[in-house]
Amino acid sequence: MAFCSQSGQLQKEEIHKWNRENITNYSEIFIDTPLSELRKRDPKNIYRDAELGVVKNVAGIDLKIDIPSNPDIHLKWSDKSTIDSMFNELVKSIQLGRCK
Repeated sequence: MAFCSQSGQLQKEEIHKWNRENITNYSEIFIDTPLSELRKRDPKNIYRDAELGVVKNVAGIDLKIDIPSNPDIHLKWSDKSTIDSMFNELVKSIQLGRCK
């Protein structure tokens, strides 16, 4: 099993479709994390700097995020989530066969 992270602003529905058609056993996992959580985990202050206009081309600030329309697994962050709980939820989803 291999995992490949794709930056949300670079994904287009055509890429999702191409991946499904051309990558054997491809499974799409979308970890839906709100900007408030991303800001908390931002050691380089990229989101703060983007909001102040210091940097540009930041996903979710001045770049649109293309959300996959039909991921095999969709994990949604909540106020009670932790990185460990999300990881455990992902492992459980894989064990339940939600990935190909």
